[in-house]
Amino acid sequence: KTDSTLSAGVYPAWHPTHDYIAYSTNRTKQSFHMSDRNHIEVLDLESDLILYDIQDNSVSIIENDTDQFEVFPAWAPDGRTLYYVSAYYPIDPSRKREVQLFNNYGSLHYDLYAKPFNPDTGTWGQSRKIVDAAAMGRSITLPRVSPDGRYLMFTMGEFGVFHIWHRDADLYLMDLENGTIRPMSEVNSSDVESYHSWSSSGRWIIFSTRREDGGFTRLYLSHFNDDGTFSKPFALPQDDPDFSMQ
Repeated sequence: KTDSTLSAGVYPAWHPTHDYIAYSTNRTKQSFHMSDRNHIEVLDLESDLILYDIQDNSVSIIENDTDQFEVFPAWAPDGRTLYYVSAYYPIDPSRKREVQLFNNYGSLHYDLYAKPFNPDTGTWGQSRKIVDAAAMGRSITLPRVSPDGRYLMFTMGEFGVFHIWHRDADLYLMDLENGTIRPMSEVNSSDVESYHSWSSSGRWIIFSTRREDGGFTRLYLSHFNDDGTFSKPFALPQDDPDFSMQ
């Protein structure tokens, strides 16, 4: 944390070739619904993106637009593009920020952005929006690029950015070569699919889901096939198949 940042760095993304770490800085709050199938809502009150230079022990700003909520940075494998999500939401300075956001949390829609980066000089290009989720009445979170740089996987739901609490959240796959996007229907369920990651080979994914009982989050695996589809997902194996947290 520095005097010019909102918080300590969170959600780190290590640069694949140079000594940098991208973070978001966030002020988050949560509320508890009295009657809603999602039970809990977590939202940003403010969020920015920063870059930590490990060698120089210095922090610089990547994005800090006061009308944008930038979060969840993720590098392309070549380290020359930073992907992140951001929601446009101008704050009325005459009204308390917390009240505005809690009363309108359903209108926060995060779009997907890409920002060019030169790792040798540490300089940035202009950010560009590559998926306008808000125009579809949807919201994207957690971009993750495959190790070969071909695909980008993300979670999309109705609103917000902490989709682990949203039962409508599903996984989507974007082909970065042609820009096509599809829901990963072969792995999605009627409950939450959220945090996800590629294996180092790019042949497997692991993701969190609440498909079994709607309450507990469990890890599932799926194989990524040569034709761009995924095999039937299965629960992460355990030493004792009868083990239960209950």
